[in-house]
Amino acid sequence: MRIMQRLREKMAIFLWIIAVVFILFIFFDFGRNIMMGKRSKVAQGIIGMVGKIPLSYKEFSRRVSERMNRFPTGSIGPDPRIERAVSDQVFNEMVVRTLVSEELERMGIKITPQVILEAVKTNPPPEVLQDSTFWKEGRFDYEKYLELLRSPQARPFVAKYIDAVQHLLPQQLAQTQIGALVRVTRSEVLKRIAESMRKLEIEYLFFDYRDYAPSSIPDEELRAYYEANREKFKIPETIVLKYVVFPLAPGGEEENLVKEDAEFIVNQWKRGTPFEELARTYSQEPQSAQRGGDIGWQKKEDFQDKDMAKFVFRIKKGGVDIYKGKDGYYIFYVEDKKRNEVRLKYIFLSLHPSMERYLDVRRKAENFINSMKEVGEVALSGMEVKEIKVERGKTPELPVSFGDFLDKPEVGKISRPLPGADGIYVFWIDRIEPERIPPFEEVRDKVAFEVSKEKGIENAWKMAMQVRRNLKEMKKVKGAKYGKVITTLSEPALPSETIGAALAGGKGRISPPVKTDEGVYIVSLKSVKDPSEDEIKEKVSEFYQELITEKKNLFFTGWLRYLREKHPVEDYRYELEI
Repeated sequence: MRIMQRLREKMAIFLWIIAVVFILFIFFDFGRNIMMGKRSKVAQGIIGMVGKIPLSYKEFSRRVSERMNRFPTGSIGPDPRIERAVSDQVFNEMVVRTLVSEELERMGIKITPQVILEAVKTNPPPEVLQDSTFWKEGRFDYEKYLELLRSPQARPFVAKYIDAVQHLLPQQLAQTQIGALVRVTRSEVLKRIAESMRKLEIEYLFFDYRDYAPSSIPDEELRAYYEANREKFKIPETIVLKYVVFPLAPGGEEENLVKEDAEFIVNQWKRGTPFEELARTYSQEPQSAQRGGDIGWQKKEDFQDKDMAKFVFRIKKGGVDIYKGKDGYYIFYVEDKKRNEVRLKYIFLSLHPSMERYLDVRRKAENFINSMKEVGEVALSGMEVKEIKVERGKTPELPVSFGDFLDKPEVGKISRPLPGADGIYVFWIDRIEPERIPPFEEVRDKVAFEVSKEKGIENAWKMAMQVRRNLKEMKKVKGAKYGKVITTLSEPALPSETIGAALAGGKGRISPPVKTDEGVYIVSLKSVKDPSEDEIKEKVSEFYQELITEKKNLFFTGWLRYLREKHPVEDYRYELEI
């Protein structure tokens, strides 16, 4: 126990070592997957291909390791699910950089070392720009920044920044080139301002179609509707996926370790270590950790977890206590207390599967895949098999990243083990159903819903017409919901067709009944409040930047999509134990 205690007291020093060890275990795995001989791309130092250009495994693993070092870890090490997300992010960034760099070079724009150094000199990093020691007479002093770049003591920082610039520069240059093609007119800006800042007060009567829909419809009528609208019920080509999930949840060992970490931190606080210092060192929620765990004054209703709220409000002023949540342990410190509020600081310790558990579950998934390939569905004996249908070109709504598995679907194709939020998934394509119009019996309920809705809207419209004939002013009437809203065109509080009808009628006039997907509305425009000239002047620059950014992003996204189609991407990360 004494040895364990000594180790815990030095926990802040060696936590990063634990993270690095696990990262090396994953990304520099010298086991069977890497040493696969000539067939292994990773063994050759290649993590992927963009067209004919290889992506460096060494650079990939270095960047993943650097980013994972930003995440504080406890006794159970880093969260494998976060590592997978970081891996995806780094791989995608490398793909984009390669695609863009090649296209820029084709356009005659070369990113030479001189270009990179010039970018470093003229674009100080945010942490330097915000540092007051680099300011002189209220302005940023570039001479002081250049001194930093020349300083031998700053070489590690400068090298890291040069690397970051080199990584991001191709995309920045490409966006600059695209930005030069984008134009935003004054009329576009004024239109956006009007849509966002013009406030419309609208009164309405709403006739909900469900209140007017028939309770039953004869089969003959449903069949007649089906025959007249067969195309409406067409089912596009559908991929039928079957899958199994290998649960990935932390066990008792992980929970005990995290609980011990929480108790150790509380003991450190009891010995006099400031809570803010402990939060910055141990909290695994980066945003709150930077603020020393401080989240300010909180009311009970601010908590989504009601049990957590009760727990926090039972802690005395100046007290610290540990709460076990769904995702980990929270160490709460109530700095101050009022009648209905607490001034709160907290430390979060994630409860997640250990790397050992993750790799064990992954191996089970790999063994299952091998069995499926060898003996087929015999391998499914005793397993819970689920099925999901997805239209070709769409992604199933499941908590897992499918990668390129569905890009070229073939019957019998089996996925690699795919990490999800709740486990490791294995999919296979059971069948591909061609586009078809199903028989009436198969879609009877859907036909009944469509007919019932159409009749409900028609009946609601007839009722609204009767009401409208005698309506001199907007008021509550039987069979409709009365309401009043203040809305804008950019964030409509009512269906867009009703707002159009209100504006078309003009202020004070009551519109004819307007059919919508929800039912029928009668609307009246009560008032319009336009932004003042001063408000417009104040917002012109902001909305101009908003529009230019939207257009640039739209152009850039479309360009990248074109480049990806032009240069197919291959991903060899499956050769790693990740």
